[in-house]
Amino acid sequence: MPDHIRENGGIIVHFFLLIYICLSLGIVCDYYFLSSLGVISDELKLPADVAGATFMAIGTSAPELFTSVIGVFISKDDIGTGTILGSAVFNIIFIPAVCSFASYFCSNQQANVSKFSIIRDSIFYLITVTTLLLVLKDNFVDWFVCLIESLAMICLFCIYLIIMYYNTKLDDLAGGKLSPKIIVSEKTPLLTVPIEFDANEPRPIARRRLSSMTEEGIIEEENWAESNLFMKIIMYPVQFIFRWTIPKPMGYWFIATFIISIFWIILLTYLSVWMVTVIGYTLKIPETVGGLTMLAAGTSIPELISSVLVVKRAGLVDMALCNSIGSNIFDILICLGLPWFIKSIINMIDFDTLDTSITSIVIRSEGLPLTTFSLLLAIIALITSLSMFEWKLSLGVGITCTIIYIVFITITSFVEIAFA
Repeated sequence: MPDHIRENGGIIVHFFLLIYICLSLGIVCDYYFLSSLGVISDELKLPADVAGATFMAIGTSAPELFTSVIGVFISKDDIGTGTILGSAVFNIIFIPAVCSFASYFCSNQQANVSKFSIIRDSIFYLITVTTLLLVLKDNFVDWFVCLIESLAMICLFCIYLIIMYYNTKLDDLAGGKLSPKIIVSEKTPLLTVPIEFDANEPRPIARRRLSSMTEEGIIEEENWAESNLFMKIIMYPVQFIFRWTIPKPMGYWFIATFIISIFWIILLTYLSVWMVTVIGYTLKIPETVGGLTMLAAGTSIPELISSVLVVKRAGLVDMALCNSIGSNIFDILICLGLPWFIKSIINMIDFDTLDTSITSIVIRSEGLPLTTFSLLLAIIALITSLSMFEWKLSLGVGITCTIIYIVFITITSFVEIAFA
């Protein structure tokens, strides 16, 4: 669409397209991605927080990996690094804020948060960000040094997965002091009596609540819009496409459902970022501010939708919060580390014709190391907010995190503009 048409009202088309894409993402995440995740959690007997920090985080972070690969191998710039760091604060601060509002207004009560799960992921996140700070300290990543550093980042993520595998045993070693007993009362009770369980033990009821989304998703995917004829007509094209391209997560098809839904998430996220970029350009929003706000939100839409859905539909707040933190760990260690490692291997093979000016990774944004340091402050702010409200996902946490996010975006935008 020509610029003069967009500037004279045509931009509303892009707004409608963005809304349509977000609704399509909601269908993919709700009825396919989360449904297959429920089956995976049930098959592997994963606690909800572990599933959120691993499989859910990996799936929703696939667009960032795609963006990073483009930045390293195609455009040869730091778009992947900037996008990942920009979306990191959105994940850490804003997603918990929205989840707090969803939990409070949907259930009208304060949901308990597992201290062990949040502190476990937060400690590893602090280690992850510190590692990235050391890598970006001079805004230049030499190919040979990058080989060592990127390999270390990948190994660090493997250690994180090992920690997740021994999650329950680690909690037992800690005496279970950080995992208080909590009460789960379901909206549609499976039993007539609330079930008490350890917040970090494998949770039959919690897993059943998540996996029940599989059956609900299959039924609702077919009937979700019957009460609204307009929405049914509008969303029918994407429903038809999804129905014929993504298998239902029944039997062993759940693996195919999980993988194919991730590909759809990547495609739809790319389209949403495209729409957001066009909107920001048309409204003449400064590139730096747009990158830290609209573009960051665009790439984090899968994390936001998935986290809100598991809170709203299943009440699994630990899964939602661990997804927001685990996504950032995956973004930094794998979405940055893996492309850097592969490029370093390629450079090593072509050592005889090596041109350092071409093969090295240059970080062009002088403010990125400072922005990375601010990620440390973001996770500290989240933990402080939760502890202030007695580790409950309350309305107060939502308001506090929203204010912190606005302040952070304001300060960071000024910093990036100053370095520009």
